[in-house]
Parts: sequence; C-alpha cells; structure tokens
Amino acid sequence: MEDKYKNVVIYDINNSHELLSLLIIKGTQLPPHGYFMVFAKGNTIDHLFRDLIKLNYKVSYVEYDLSDYIRDDDILMLSFGSDGIVSVENAYGKSKIKDSDAEEFFVSMDDCTQDIVDYCIGTGKHVTLFGKPDDYDD
Repeated sequence: MEDKYKNVVIYDINNSHELLSLLIIKGTQLPPHGYFMVFAKGNTIDHLFRDLIKLNYKVSYVEYDLSDYIRDDDILMLSFGSDGIVSVENAYGKSKIKDSDAEEFFVSMDDCTQDIVDYCIGTGKHVTLFGKPDDYDD
C-alpha cells in the first residue's frame, strides 16, 4: 500500500519573513513555466502578497479587493510562478476547493482545514505544511 504522506514535509515557521524566504528559495527551483500554490488565511496571504510586490515580483491578477472585501478568516491561495508572477484568489469556488495543477503546495497548518490538506496530498505533488511551532509564544 502506497504511503500518501511520502511527499509531505512540515516546517516550523516563526514569522512571515521565514515563510517569505522559504517561498522565494522554492520559487527559484521551479521548472520553466512552473508554479506553486500557498493556501492560508487572508491576512497571511495579504502580507506575503504585499512583501512580494515590494520585492518587484509582478502581479498577474488578484481576485479580491485588498481593503474591504477580504476577511481575515477567508482562505486564499497565492500562486507563485517561476516567471516571478504572483496571483491571488479565493481557495474555494462554489463551496469546493478550486482545482490547480501546481508543481507544489504550501499549506498553513494554523489556518487551513483538513479538506485543503487532503486535496493537496491527493494530487500526488509535493506538499509543505507550515505553521508556528507548538511552543511558540506571540
């Protein structure tokens, strides 16, 4: 019987700078025209998105208004391409997770529900679960 968790890695991330560094490194390792997806709550994605813009990454599209319509508890997905193009959209469409053919998935263990983890693992692609360490104090 095949181990469905063989492509899963878990990272303890203490702050948004550690996550951003990890994503930028992973972005340089993508194949041409490849991309990965990050699933997290709106506030996490918003921070990542703004930091990537400051670093001169290009925006493909954003399916949410950065000011009024995003709720902190909405689950969004940020796409990060090998070409340096970033896009953001809601993770759910018509009450189900939107399909993706990403090369790799990053999922916030602190933000996302098990259905997103199961979806990503079910693709057979590499999945990185990230979150604050158990002994982390704010």
